[in-house]
Amino acid sequence: MIGSVGFPELILILIVALLVFGPEKLPEVIKSTVKTVRAIKKEMADVRKTIEDEIGDITEEVDDVKKNIIVAGDIVNDSEESEEIKGSIENNSDDNKEEGVDGREEGEKKQ
Repeated sequence: MIGSVGFPELILILIVALLVFGPEKLPEVIKSTVKTVRAIKKEMADVRKTIEDEIGDITEEVDDVKKNIIVAGDIVNDSEESEEIKGSIENNSDDNKEEGVDGREEGEKKQ
């Protein structure tokens, strides 16, 4: 069976082709049809390969963009953590100033 064409359909097509083209031209028509079908299959394979190559390239680019987004997110997270640490240090510094702690040893006096 060829595709969805069964054996009875194939016989019917051959009989109609024989009646239309005659016994002398039928072999030429079949050869021409086979060449055309092969050329179409080859072109379809080339198109499929080209599309697969392009999809592969696009997939690589998307993966690169994902990596860049992850790196950018890490940078933002590091920046936010830095701001939190800086804020925490400033708050501790302000708390220490309010309590009178100025970073000197106990024995040292203010001047």
